[in-house]
Amino acid sequence: MKTVSKQLRDAIERSGQSQYEIAKQTGVNRSVLSRFVASGHGLRSHNVDALCTYLRLELQQVRTPPIPLAESRNADAGGRGMQGASPSPKARARGKNSKATTKTTKAGTARKGVE
Repeated sequence: MKTVSKQLRDAIERSGQSQYEIAKQTGVNRSVLSRFVASGHGLRSHNVDALCTYLRLELQQVRTPPIPLAESRNADAGGRGMQGASPSPKARARGKNSKATTKTTKAGTARKGVE
C-alpha cells in the first residue's frame, strides 16, 4: 500500500504543473516542496493540507483492518522496533541509574567518571 507521502508526491507530479506554480498557489515554500518531491523530506501538516486542498485530494479509509502500531514500528525499524533494541555497551557498563560525567582536575585535564 502506498504511503500518504508517496501518494501526494505522485499527485504533484501528475498535476502537470510546475513546482513553482504549485508553491505559488498553495503558499508552500518552493524549496520545501522541491525537497519533499525530490527526496521525501517531510512536510508540516499545514503544508500537507494546503497541497491536498489545491490538488483536490482527500484521505479515505481503506476497508482493511489497520496495522497494529507495534507492527508498523517494527517495519519502520527494519523489523527490530524500539522494544527489541538493546542498550549500548557504554550504557550497560554504566548501569541503569548512573550518569557519565566529565570533571576537570586542578591540572586542567578532563577526567571521565561515573556518578
